[in-house]
Amino acid sequence: MFTNEAIANYFSLRNDGMALVAWVAEEGKTYDDLIALDIPDDYATDLIELAELFYGPVSHSRYQKRCRESARRLRFCVETLAVVKQASRNIKDANARWRFREELCQIAGDTQTVRRAARRIKGKYQPKKPLVDGLRTRRVGDKITMSITGPSKDVQPLVTTLKNAKDEDGRPLDPVEWMRTHRPIVQSDITTHAVLSVHDIVRVIHGEGDDVLVELTDGTILTGAEIVERELREQCLITLTGPTLGPINTYDGRIATYKQRRACDAESQTCCWPGCNCPSEECEAHHLTEHVRGGETKPENLCWLCPYHNGVNGQKGFGRMERINGKLAWVSDATGKARFVEDERRERRADLAEYREADAARKRTKGRHLHAVQPEGAH
Repeated sequence: MFTNEAIANYFSLRNDGMALVAWVAEEGKTYDDLIALDIPDDYATDLIELAELFYGPVSHSRYQKRCRESARRLRFCVETLAVVKQASRNIKDANARWRFREELCQIAGDTQTVRRAARRIKGKYQPKKPLVDGLRTRRVGDKITMSITGPSKDVQPLVTTLKNAKDEDGRPLDPVEWMRTHRPIVQSDITTHAVLSVHDIVRVIHGEGDDVLVELTDGTILTGAEIVERELREQCLITLTGPTLGPINTYDGRIATYKQRRACDAESQTCCWPGCNCPSEECEAHHLTEHVRGGETKPENLCWLCPYHNGVNGQKGFGRMERINGKLAWVSDATGKARFVEDERRERRADLAEYREADAARKRTKGRHLHAVQPEGAH
């Protein structure tokens, strides 16, 4: 049963996050030590990383000391300190990064106050990159958002058309449909690759593939039925995988030298870094054991990483990709904890299935509403 004294002690400790971080650093606590104390995983990870940041050896020790003093004086909790750590991570210049941390540690308020301040002042320490003309994409679930940057005189007519134009029946144009039907589609020069399990391919062949989700390496997500209906190009590859054997074979209509590289798709059709949705056709084949250290160019030593994560892999604070007992995993350099790509893929597919069902339900509801609200005089 809780007592007033116990509650007061809990919040006193919670509101002095720097003291807790200091204890972790001074006692040399490890991630496993903290987990043994029933500290939640994410909280333990933050404590280990914060101890290294604020008490470990750094090049800017004076900034580090002032950050500690300010955060302790303002009684920052661990969550607020984690915001300081996370917000500053991608500032490349070390001097600017520590100045940013010092300013955040001098802001009085709760975690949300510090988070808002970080968004507001970060531009001073990390100037925005100049806009570059071109096309960028962002993927969430099975939706893709396109962002086009270019001279206003060239892009504005397109914006006006998509926002205001109507079709022959006077209805607003569907932007995606307009772009699909009014402009030629540029086919990718890279071979598109579909990966299916033996179990799934049998279901597709027998016409039972409606709920089989297949992720292509260009970022497209299709059901098994859509795979059958779609006219696949000559260069399309299909890899069959078994539940225990991994990649069984890769079938293609071109040269066999593609097989080693494309077999990587059997483990992931996106960047293998946790949370990254960059399709593998935009990724680089990363050597788990670097080539200069004797790493061979063969499937068991390769995985897909997008250009950004291939660049930060192995750097301090980012972790690295490894193969553990034959399975790809991202390993935290702070805690040594592994997150397996196979588990990430399973969670991603479950999320995609749930997302599709929710989207279909929304469309059904919208359809019923439009049917119920008919114009006056309609029959």
